[in-house]
Amino acid sequence: MLLFVFQSEKDANVTAFTAQRDGGNLPAEFAPWKLLSGGTVRTGANVGGVARGVDAIQAGIARDGFFIARGKLSVTRRSSSVGR
Repeated sequence: MLLFVFQSEKDANVTAFTAQRDGGNLPAEFAPWKLLSGGTVRTGANVGGVARGVDAIQAGIARDGFFIARGKLSVTRRSSSVGR
């Protein structure tokens, strides 16, 4: 699954993940949103700062259409997930 990563321009500590390329489904309370440079994540990425990484993000997206995270995040690719 390809996810798009946005940062709130209202609160720089708020990051959102969604499957919608334009971020049109993200909550208005944190708008405006900007797509982060290189702002895509695939299944198999490790998202530091999110308790269960991409699994938690995907669960939130399945439930709400998006996932909101607060605080500093880092995204890296797990070597054990290459090819998934």
